[in-house]
Amino acid sequence: MRSTTLALVPLLAAFAAAPLSAQVAARLHVDVPIRRAPVAVVPEHRLVVHEYAPARYGAWQRAYSQWRPVTVYLYGGQYYDYAVPSARPVVAYRYRHEVFFPPRDREWVRLHGAVRPRP
Repeated sequence: MRSTTLALVPLLAAFAAAPLSAQVAARLHVDVPIRRAPVAVVPEHRLVVHEYAPARYGAWQRAYSQWRPVTVYLYGGQYYDYAVPSARPVVAYRYRHEVFFPPRDREWVRLHGAVRPRP
């Protein structure tokens, strides 16, 4: 038994004297593709967005102060009142529980900027 102990001493001394870089290190990199869930679009949240009509919403020169700008989202040819991934935000106005696009006349565009893009 003494000879076994004497044989192990040099072996243990060799392991202790070995540099740390000689030790084995391993890294494991797992590349898992992320699958995005399909876009959940709730049909009940579709908005009907009207074109501006002075008879319905008032002449914009007088009624504009009562309009509230809102952002609607265009996705798949439909408008929604919440952000949908890959949807395009569009500015519209809300008045009396209705949503409509801004007027298209030259004076409006000059004062307030471009009109909405076509879907």
